[in-house]
Amino acid sequence: METINPLTKNAASSIHVKVKSDKAIPDVIAKISGLQTGFKVLKWEDYAGIVRSLTDSFNIINVILTIIDLFDRRHYGFHRNLH
Repeated sequence: METINPLTKNAASSIHVKVKSDKAIPDVIAKISGLQTGFKVLKWEDYAGIVRSLTDSFNIINVILTIIDLFDRRHYGFHRNLH
């Protein structure tokens, strides 16, 4: 990655923290967030929601493309019948 973006040298793009109890999560998030400004701290549920949202978006695009394909086929059949 350093050859693509030299600013990533000695830098982490993410860290994963395992806690013994879910009750500790807010304290851990607060401590990590307080280490440096600009940190974005997400729980695994946040990532799961992002992935679900992306999947839903792709499903919607697939439905739209299927409808367009069906319309084009019917449109082509209509023109073929006219000639």
